[in-house]
Amino acid sequence: MHPFSPKARAFIKRRPEDDRTINILQGATRSGKTFACIPKILALCRYKVDGHRVICGVTKQTVYKNFLAPLFDIVGPKNYSYNKNSGELTLFGVKWLVEGAADEGAVKRLQGLTIGVLVIDEIANIPKVVFEMLYSRMSPKGARLYASCNPASSYHWLKTEWLDNPEKAQDIWTEVFYMTDNLSLDAATRARYERSFTGAFKRRMIGAEWCNAEGAIYSDAWSDAVLFDELPLALQNDRNHLARYCAVDAGTRNQTVFLDIIDDGTTLWLTREYVWDSAKEKRQKTNGQYADDLQTFLKLSPTALVIIDPSAASLKTDLVQRGIWHGDADNDVLPGIQAVATMLATGRLKVHRSCTNLIGQMVDYAWDEDACKRGDEKPLKVADHGPDALRYCVYTQIPAYRLAMAMAA
Repeated sequence: MHPFSPKARAFIKRRPEDDRTINILQGATRSGKTFACIPKILALCRYKVDGHRVICGVTKQTVYKNFLAPLFDIVGPKNYSYNKNSGELTLFGVKWLVEGAADEGAVKRLQGLTIGVLVIDEIANIPKVVFEMLYSRMSPKGARLYASCNPASSYHWLKTEWLDNPEKAQDIWTEVFYMTDNLSLDAATRARYERSFTGAFKRRMIGAEWCNAEGAIYSDAWSDAVLFDELPLALQNDRNHLARYCAVDAGTRNQTVFLDIIDDGTTLWLTREYVWDSAKEKRQKTNGQYADDLQTFLKLSPTALVIIDPSAASLKTDLVQRGIWHGDADNDVLPGIQAVATMLATGRLKVHRSCTNLIGQMVDYAWDEDACKRGDEKPLKVADHGPDALRYCVYTQIPAYRLAMAMAA
C-alpha cells in the first residue's frame, strides 16, 4: 500500500479531541482526501462523545462506493455489519447511521437526531438547508464534523458562508489536496487526468480552485476531431449486436429532438438527428404526432432504448400506447455536463457531420452567468434541446467505471 501524504498523515494522526468542530478536506479529484477520511472514521469509533454517529452523502450508494467499500476491505467482514436498506452500520461494535442527503426530504429523516460525530461525503453537493439542519443537531460537547469535497462555484454557499467567513474561522479547519498529494499516482497518470477535464471542471477537479462556470460550456472539449463522416467498417458490418439508444428532449413551443446513438462499448457514435422546431415552423405538433415521428425514426434502429426527459409525462403516455420501449433519463445537470465533457475530451463521443442542429447548439451551449453568480450553476435555456438530449444518454447509460476507464486510457 502506498503511504499517505504528509497532509493526510497529519490529519489522520491528530486526535479528534484536538480537531476543530468542522474539518473539511477539499481539493482535486484523485488527491487522496476521501481515502484519508477512512482511518479517521476508525479513530472516531473510539472518540467519546454523546449523540449519534452519522455518515451521509448525496445517496447511500455514493457513501458506500466512496467510504464504506474501501473501509470494509480494510477492516474485514468480522469487524462490521451493514444493512444497506436501513443504513445501520456497526463498526468494531460501535453503531453508525448512513443516510442519503440529496434533497430537503433528508431533513425529515434526520431532524430528530442528536449528532455527536458527522461525516459528509462531497459536502458541496449537499443542499444548504440539509447541511444547516445537520449542523444544528450537533449540540453535544465535543461534537465533530468531517467532510470531503471538490471545489465548486466561488459563489457556492459552502465557500461564501463558511470557508471564507471570518466569524466562523475559529471553528473550521480545512486543507487543500492536489493530485500530487496522492502518492499512488505517477506523473503519467496525473497527465491523463488533466487531459480528461476541460474548462471550469478542469480548474476545479485538477487545480483545486473554487471558480465560476462561464462562457461556452464545451469550448475546450469540442473540436473537428469529434465529427465523423462514416462509421468504422467494423460497426457498419455488425450494427445489430451493438447497444442502441434514442435520446429524446421534448419541447412544446421550441424544439423537439431525437438522437440516434450507437454504443460500441467504448465510444458513443451519434449517427442521426430529428428536429422539429415549433417556433421556426410556426406550428406545434401534438404528443401523438411526435410519437408517430419517433416510431418512424426508430425504423432504422428498432432495438434502441428510448431515453426521455422524465418530465415529458404526456409524450410518454403516447409512447406506451404505441408499444415503444423507453426509460427515464437521469436529469442531474452538472454531473451530466461533466460526463459529456469527459467523453468528448477523451475521444469517446463522436458526432456525424449531418447532425448540424446538434453541432451548432453544442458550440453555442453556454452557462447562465447571472444564475452562476447566485450560486445556481446551470446552462442558458436557449437552443439547448440537442445538448440536453445528448446529456440524457451519456449520463444515464455510461456508468462511472467507463468514465474512469476513459480518463485512464
